[in-house]
Amino acid sequence: MTIDLGHVQTMRNEFFNALEVIFPSVAVGKTAYDVADHDNSLNFRLLRYGDDKNGNRILFIIPHIINRPYILDLNDDISVIRRFCEHGFSVYMFDWGYPAMKQSKVCFLDYVNYMDRAVNSVCREREIKRISIMGYCTGGIISLMYASIYPEKVEKLILLALRLIFPAGTIRGYYGVRHLTSEK
Repeated sequence: MTIDLGHVQTMRNEFFNALEVIFPSVAVGKTAYDVADHDNSLNFRLLRYGDDKNGNRILFIIPHIINRPYILDLNDDISVIRRFCEHGFSVYMFDWGYPAMKQSKVCFLDYVNYMDRAVNSVCREREIKRISIMGYCTGGIISLMYASIYPEKVEKLILLALRLIFPAGTIRGYYGVRHLTSEK
């Protein structure tokens, strides 16, 4: 039996569109941002929050790859992003988008590589060498991978709600990792 993954993707999209009709939308993600970078092939975006473009207190937030990034910016009273901005941080957060069939071969190294591109761009723009990173759930795994490959670029690493203990030999299969070395 063969499964037409294109048809599965279409059904998934129709299902979520129907849910949006049934359940009224709620305003979330209220902290103002602009899109600092966008990768069309991966459908990844880098969002920039806060208006302090000259500050050196930079925080990259790496969200879960399944939840929408606004989970960390629900409303005026419940917003991790807003709190960091209020305390003088320039916050950058990744939006991993909605995956399509053309992204079916994306692995964690692709996330790490896009993250490195974004970090390099911000470091050049701000004339800094290191940034702080906060990774949430699978974003924490991506952050940990990044910090282990590029420790010279990481000032502080904050990890929230991630699984770090795996049975021997399972991490490669669990995360679909092609290889975990950087080409420096």
